[in-house]
Amino acid sequence: MGAAPHEGRPLSGPGPLSERSESKGESKGFLHRLANTLDAGDSLLEGTFCLIMVIGATSAVRTAWGEDLSADDALWTAWLLVGAWAVIDAGFVVVSDVFRQGRARLAARQAGERPPRVAVARDVWTAALASLCMTVLVALPALAPFWWPGDSGIELWASNAIAIATLYWLGWFWARWTDFPRWLCGAGLALIGLIAVAVTVLLGVA
Repeated sequence: MGAAPHEGRPLSGPGPLSERSESKGESKGFLHRLANTLDAGDSLLEGTFCLIMVIGATSAVRTAWGEDLSADDALWTAWLLVGAWAVIDAGFVVVSDVFRQGRARLAARQAGERPPRVAVARDVWTAALASLCMTVLVALPALAPFWWPGDSGIELWASNAIAIATLYWLGWFWARWTDFPRWLCGAGLALIGLIAVAVTVLLGVA
């Protein structure tokens, strides 16, 4: 799932905004550099998987509410899962880079050349940080309802609705790197979220 740095097309460009900033000669800030390390295709998968995981995790935890598990407990359980996945996903970026370097070393040995030294570059660490930040930020809106005071019982449904809406936005936003209709990409990802919710309902989880 981890996106290797500078593979494919980065999130920050070359879209209209980045082209405008580059044409003005503006200096790139930290957030711009962070986003520029993410490949658009891989990061779309990361965001989608994160939201599906939020839907599944919060719905699964909902089954324990009958045993007086509060919404706060559900929130922190979901956050632990999201945080764990964010760290794992960021680790994938580093491991993937080390693996590529290992293949390069093997190729060099087979060619009778001296294998290059293994070193994780700075942009790889930046890409890992960007992957971690994106996973956490994507999950934030869907987990926000669990911060509502009291246990009204609608937190789960509100969270699912926000997750589906965020999935639609992800598809709509990422469609800019394709020639597909933006509404269709958004609807496709939202449908995945609806299916995830339907499965939890059919299994009696939600």
